[in-house]
Amino acid sequence: MIAEGAIQAGCRFFAGYPNTPATGIFKAMIDLLPRQGGVALSAPDEISAVAYCIGASMRGAKAMTATSGPGWALMIESV
Repeated sequence: MIAEGAIQAGCRFFAGYPNTPATGIFKAMIDLLPRQGGVALSAPDEISAVAYCIGASMRGAKAMTATSGPGWALMIESV
């Protein structure tokens, strides 16, 4: 539902790292977003995922990532 809602809200870029509890969102975005003309990437780690999203948003794309609590702790410096 989160992935479908994000796509309906205009999200066209997703970068994520498959970690629980975000794996379901990751898989859904990888499956659904390209069908809608978007880009979905599997990042090598959480820091790269948020950096990709920051870059995409700076280019004007609605971007998102999904993560866990420890993943957020790694992303916070970039944010």
